[in-house]
Amino acid sequence: ALPVAASVAHATRARLWLVHALPAMPPLIDREQGVDAFTRLDALAARLREGGLDATARTIHGDAANVILDAVADMRADLIVMSTHGLGGLGRWLYGSVADQLLARATVPVLLIPAACDRPLPEGRPTRILVPLDGSDRSEAALGPARDLGQAIGADLLLLRVVEQKADFVWQLDPIGVAMRAAKAEDLAVAREYLDGIAAPPGPSERPVDLLVDEGDPASVIPRIARQEEVDLIVMATHGRTGLARLTMGSVATTTVHRSHVPIVLVRPPGLEQPH
Repeated sequence: ALPVAASVAHATRARLWLVHALPAMPPLIDREQGVDAFTRLDALAARLREGGLDATARTIHGDAANVILDAVADMRADLIVMSTHGLGGLGRWLYGSVADQLLARATVPVLLIPAACDRPLPEGRPTRILVPLDGSDRSEAALGPARDLGQAIGADLLLLRVVEQKADFVWQLDPIGVAMRAAKAEDLAVAREYLDGIAAPPGPSERPVDLLVDEGDPASVIPRIARQEEVDLIVMATHGRTGLARLTMGSVATTTVHRSHVPIVLVRPPGLEQPH
C-alpha cells in the first residue's frame, strides 16, 4: 500500500500516518513485539521522509478495525489506504472483520490496493480515474470524492455506465435454461443521456470528463474497461451496511477488487452508518 499512499501524498501534499495495531499479549512478549513493530514502522516512515514526505509512525494496542477508525478520528484523516492481502491472505481482508468494519463504519473513503496491483500511480502523465455508475443516487456518492481527488492530483475522469444484458428463460432450447439478450439501442441511449446529465460542463478550473457506455456483466466489464482505457484508479460507492458483502450493483465491487490490477477507492454514501 505504501507506493500508492506515497503517490497520493506527494500529489496532494498530505501527511502520512503509518499505523500498526498491536494485539494484547503477556507483558514481556507484548513489549518485545511492540518494540520490533515500531522499529520496523519507524524505518518505513524515515524512508518516506527521505523522499520528501511528512510521514509519522504509530503503534497502537487494540482490535485492528477499532485502532484504524480511532486513528482516523484522532488524526482527522481524509483517506484510509490499505492492502487487500494482509497476513491472513486476500480472504481475511476482503471478507474478514477488518475491511468489513472499515467499509461499514468509516467516515472517509477507503483506498484498497488489490493483490494484482502492479504499479503505483503514474508520474509524468495525468492519472486516469474510472467511476462506474449504475444510475442510483448511492452510486453517485463516488462522484464527489472522485472529482476532489482528480482535481488534487490533476487526473482525468472517465464515467462508465454498464447496461446489463437481460436474461431470458429458455426451458427447451437452452441446456442451461437461461439465455442472455443484448441490450436494446434505446437502453444504451438512455444510459448515455444519464451520463451526459451527470457530466455537466466543467468549470474553468476543472478537467474535461470522458463518458463511456458498455453492455454486459458489470463485474466483468469494469476490470476490462480499466485495462482497455489504461485506467490508474477506480472510484466506486459501497451500497449497504455490511461493507464488502453489500456493494453497489450487488457484488460487483467485490469482484472488481478480485480482478482489478489498479487501486480502488470505495466510498460509503452518507446515511449508511453501521452501529459500533
